[in-house]
Amino acid sequence: MIFWERQKSLTAFYEACTKPVRDAYDLTQMQFNILMFLHNNSQFDTAGDLVKTRHLTKSHVSTALKELEARGWIEAHYAAGNRKSQHLRITKSAEAVIAARTKIVDGAVSMVKMAIDK
Repeated sequence: MIFWERQKSLTAFYEACTKPVRDAYDLTQMQFNILMFLHNNSQFDTAGDLVKTRHLTKSHVSTALKELEARGWIEAHYAAGNRKSQHLRITKSAEAVIAARTKIVDGAVSMVKMAIDK
């Protein structure tokens, strides 16, 4: 039980820390999480991977991916010889979002480390 309470607290902390980035770039939490997941886990690059690995609903993933693609922040492509699965990749247009998130999260991690060290 303690694990799940701490996990919820960490999730809430992460969402609070990244809210300024999401607000600045007009991103939903789902869109933001998908961008960051693709950035951090390049081996999982299909919508199916997102659904299976992150335990997300297909409809939410589909909607978020369409919006991110319309904004030019991700693009879909097919592997050679396989027109069945679309593979996703982040475009250069999304680099500012990723850099802003990295800066904020690095600062938050430093704060947590300092609190633990005390």
